[in-house]
Amino acid sequence: MKKRKNYGRKIKKKKINLYPKKKTKAQKIINTVLTLILLLGIGFLGFCLGKPIIEYIEKNKGKSNEPVWTPPAQTTEAAETLPDTTTAPSSESQPQTTVKEEMAVAAGNYYSAPVPSSALSNTASLAAFGAKASAEGYNAVTVQLKNNSGFIKYASEIEILQGTEAVTGTLSAKEIAFILKEKGLAPIAVVSVLSDNEGCIINPDISYKVIDEADMSWLDYTGEAPVRWANPENSATAEYNRAIVEELLASGFSEVILTNVVYPDFQEYDRRYISAKYFEADRYKHLNNVVFDGTAVEVNASDIISGQFTRTAEVLKNKSVLSDNKIIVRIERNAFSAEDGYPADASALLEDIMTRISLKTTGLKLSPMVMTADFTPEEVSAMKEKAEKMGFEDFYLS
Repeated sequence: MKKRKNYGRKIKKKKINLYPKKKTKAQKIINTVLTLILLLGIGFLGFCLGKPIIEYIEKNKGKSNEPVWTPPAQTTEAAETLPDTTTAPSSESQPQTTVKEEMAVAAGNYYSAPVPSSALSNTASLAAFGAKASAEGYNAVTVQLKNNSGFIKYASEIEILQGTEAVTGTLSAKEIAFILKEKGLAPIAVVSVLSDNEGCIINPDISYKVIDEADMSWLDYTGEAPVRWANPENSATAEYNRAIVEELLASGFSEVILTNVVYPDFQEYDRRYISAKYFEADRYKHLNNVVFDGTAVEVNASDIISGQFTRTAEVLKNKSVLSDNKIIVRIERNAFSAEDGYPADASALLEDIMTRISLKTTGLKLSPMVMTADFTPEEVSAMKEKAEKMGFEDFYLS
């Protein structure tokens, strides 16, 4: 019997060592070094990425998450005609927001100087300024405690402000009032009402809204940066500002001056994005919602004399409901040039301006406020003397 031939090839099996070879000392050192380099790299990367993330979170703490509105590029369409806003002051009485009776404004006869922001940094600085102001003959000072951007310059205890970036002051309202009173000065708070970007960020409900976009605030793009404005028609706006006014009066402030009781400078293209009622001639009625009984309202003299009661003076169109309020007339020299027929002499200028305004605002209590940067100390002294001769009880400096 013949042997069968084996046509298949014999497969050689290779033995595999299932156990790892023992590493040399050099390999161990290299692996250790590489591991350390890797860990250091991961740590460095985490630091580089983590720091800006943390800073961004801190920076935006308390900010509104509402979507940002941007008006589309404007075309060169024919301009629409604005409604006539020269309506004479209405005698129609409007219900006015009130402050508690026990917080009535103290007696006047103020000769006030403005407190610089730097004096509010600590008690020593404020006391030093108060002593200086008292020595110079002032019996009152004005302190801006809510500025034109809505920042609160004192440590407010109002709940909605807690933990927000809107509060930048460290001294409490009671501390500020107490220190100034100790120096023989009546403390007068200045509060910006409707120019309030920070307040609108904290509480978007008080801002103007884009038509059909209830969650989107209208932004004013006329300045260097877009900002929000508080809407006087909204009850939340009145409640927020009332809380601030009441807190300041309860803390010992003798008077609260309201500034920026004014509408934004709406542009023609804004008609497409916000309600038409904010362009109507009777919109001034809503301004009385944020003027509280017993407070003073600052108005630019030029806005009254213009004859139309525009801008800051628009609130005076409903003057019948302002009998409980003092109107502080802000006088700026550059608004009344000799070329337009106004006196060059400062004392005569004050007399001219206040006489004209008194005729236009019969029934209202007026007090002049002079911009010290526009006049010399001698001119300010002469203007104060003239104001006293004209029968004005208070004289403010800004």
